Amino acid sequence: MSTTGAVIHFLSRIAIRMLPPVEAKRWVSSIISQLEPLDDEAADSFAQQLRHGTCLSRAIAVAARLPAADVVIGSRRSADGKAFAHAWVECGQIRIGDAEGTAELARFR
Repeated sequence: MSTTGAVIHFLSRIAIRMLPPVEAKRWVSSIISQLEPLDDEAADSFAQQLRHGTCLSRAIAVAARLPAADVVIGSRRSADGKAFAHAWVECGQIRIGDAEGTAELARFR
């Protein structure tokens, strides 16, 4: 992963510890607003390189580089009934991050 990508993800991880998700996304986006936006293919590649943090920190990092992208938060139940939350990115009809079987609960840009 590039140094820029690592810094963006680091900022996202800090932001979600200090701010609600919507404000964290805005904060990260404002800091990196001078960077060239990613296209869908580059965003998917960037997302696959992110290994640490939470699905929410990864989604915020990716969406901050895609101006028209939404961060989506959802939930699903496992076969044994346990509930799991998950966050991913959607940009148009492109979904970045595994959201199979996850019901959408919230969306923000």
